[in-house]
Amino acid sequence: MSPSHANKRGIRYRYYVSQALLQGRPVEAGSVARVAAPDLESIILKGLREHLASAARLGLPAPQPPTATLEVSLAQNGLPVRTVVTEHDQGTVISATVEIPAINFPLVIEPPPASQTITIRELRQLERQARKHSHHRARG
Repeated sequence: MSPSHANKRGIRYRYYVSQALLQGRPVEAGSVARVAAPDLESIILKGLREHLASAARLGLPAPQPPTATLEVSLAQNGLPVRTVVTEHDQGTVISATVEIPAINFPLVIEPPPASQTITIRELRQLERQARKHSHHRARG
């Protein structure tokens, strides 16, 4: 899975997307093609905590309370390019790093068909008509 995000109404939503889906193979994406980033990251942290807790069950003393850090490095466009999860417990440090290669693809914007376009002159004329129409409605 690769990290991605969407901005809606000024809020950034982070999620992970299946590689199969990104590569145009939705049938191979499986039953979960997208996962919310906080959900996936919390599952990873939970797994790390459980692993470290198993050492505690063996009777090993914990010199300090367990801690976890999540570090996400972002590119200029806001997409994550590196994620590091580190768990510290009982003198043990477990770290997982995910390097995400930059995903670049060409953006091709096709002009609309001529039947769906108007000239600047026509646009200005429509604007004048709309203002005139709204002015008459406001007076009447």
